Amino acid sequence: MNQFIFTGRFVKDPETRYIPQEEKYVANFTIAQNIGKKKEDGTKDSIFFECSSWNEYVIKLVQTAEKGQRVTCTAKIIPKKWKDKNDLYQSKITILVSEIEIYD
Repeated sequence: MNQFIFTGRFVKDPETRYIPQEEKYVANFTIAQNIGKKKEDGTKDSIFFECSSWNEYVIKLVQTAEKGQRVTCTAKIIPKKWKDKNDLYQSKITILVSEIEIYD
């Protein structure tokens, strides 16, 4: 089973756009999660998750979401691999969110 559950905060306001070919909306957003202990300067290292969702419920929720709000997401991780114009392999991980809970 490919299920990934994580908690973090919106890095910026989520973006929602209409895809005419699909006749659907998609939401795109980035979630930051602090990792490790605080450094001497008081900051923490973070990991950033680039997320998308085609789920109507998630899209409705993120339309009112704002930068800094805390969230918990349930998602699937979808790896993508391709050859670029120089015939080199490239890869990217897409995080496809199916459920979201917004706090704050």
